[in-house]
Amino acid sequence: GCSQKYDLENEIKDLEDDILGLKRVLRDNKRDNQAVLRKLEKQLQDVEASGAGVLRAREQFEAENKELVALKHDLQCVLHYLRVRSREANF
Repeated sequence: GCSQKYDLENEIKDLEDDILGLKRVLRDNKRDNQAVLRKLEKQLQDVEASGAGVLRAREQFEAENKELVALKHDLQCVLHYLRVRSREANF
């Protein structure tokens, strides 16, 4: 009887120690997971910010390209006008 009680008390103590150890592991895992989650959220924000930057750069490029196309058209008109005037002057 006394031996069985001693064995049960030891088993209970071992189980309590296991529970404490598992609680520590769980707490550490939660902390680590939160750190990983914060890191991933930061990376996501960086990617989203980068995407927004790329979008702004593309919009700026398209606006500048539109201006250059208009400028090219204007220069072609001026060149055509100068050629016509030059031909008229030669006649």
